[in-house]
Amino acid sequence: MAKTHSRHRGFSLTFRLSLSFTLLIILLMGMVGFSIFIRDRDTFTKDTINRGWSLVHSTNVIARDAIRVKRYNALNEVLTKLKIDGFVMEAAVFDKEGKVVAFGGPGNDFEENTYMNTAYKKVDQQKLVALKNQDQNIAAFAFASPISDDTGKIYGYTHILVDFSKALKHLQETGYNLIVIFVIAVFLGLIMARYIVVKSVGKPVAELMKATEKVSVGDFSCRLDIPRNDELGSLAQAFNIMSDQLGVLFDSIKHVVNEMSSTTDLIVQRSDDFEKADPSIQKEFIKEINHGAKRLNRISLQLDSLALQFKTKE
Repeated sequence: MAKTHSRHRGFSLTFRLSLSFTLLIILLMGMVGFSIFIRDRDTFTKDTINRGWSLVHSTNVIARDAIRVKRYNALNEVLTKLKIDGFVMEAAVFDKEGKVVAFGGPGNDFEENTYMNTAYKKVDQQKLVALKNQDQNIAAFAFASPISDDTGKIYGYTHILVDFSKALKHLQETGYNLIVIFVIAVFLGLIMARYIVVKSVGKPVAELMKATEKVSVGDFSCRLDIPRNDELGSLAQAFNIMSDQLGVLFDSIKHVVNEMSSTTDLIVQRSDDFEKADPSIQKEFIKEINHGAKRLNRISLQLDSLALQFKTKE
C-alpha cells in the first residue's frame, strides 16, 4: 500500500507577517488615540476647574462686601450675568446662617432648584464635587467656598455649579472621530502591510520555492536573481552557490559513470572475443582486461570519494 504524504497547510508567511504588522499598527494607533483622548479630557477638566475657582474667588470678594452692608442687588446682577454664557448652571450666596441672600436668576428659581436647595453645606474650606450622569460620566462640577476676610472671619458661603456636559460632548465626539480614524488607519495599514510583505517577502520566497523544486528533479541550471543586501538576498546567493556546487558534483559523477560504462563495455567485448582470438592475441586481451579491471577499481574508489560528500544522516 502506497504511503501518502499530506502537506501541512496553514497560514502563509506573508499572511502572518501582514497580520503581525496590522496588530502592531492597531496597538500603536490605540495607544496614540487613547493618549490624545486622555490629554484632551485632562485639559478640559483642568480648564473647567480653574475657571470655576476663578469665578468663585471673584464672587467671594463682591459677596463679602454685599453681606457686610446687606445690599444684594449688585451681587444678584453678578450671579445672573455668570449664567449668560451657559458655563455656570447655578450660582448662590448664603449668609452665615445658611439663608440665601443672592441667586443667579429670578427669585423663584432657587425654590424650584433641587441641587442648591439640598446640597448646601457650611464649609470651612474650599470644596469641589464632581457630579455624574446616569452613564457615570462627569456632567458638572459643584464648587463651595467660605466667604471670609484676611482674619479668617466667615461671612457666608458661595456655591457655584458649572456645566461640564459641553466638554463631555466634545470629548465623546473626539473619541468617535478617533475611532473612525483608527478603523480607517487599520484598514489602510492592512492593505499597505499586505502589499509590502508580498512584494518584499512573498515574491522572493515564491521564486526560491520554484527554483528548489527544479533542483529536486535534477535541474541545476536555475539561478535566482534577487539583487538585495538583506537576508533574502543572502539566501538567494547561498542557493545559487549550492546549485553550482551540486551541478559540478553531478557532472563529476556523470563523467565517472560514463568512464565506468566505457571500461565495462571494453572488458565485456574483450571477454567475448577472447576464445575466438589467436593465442598471441589472447595475451593482449588479457592485458586489456586486467588494465580495465584496475581502471574499474580506481573509478570505484573515485565514486566512494564523491559519495562521502553527501551526508544523509545526523
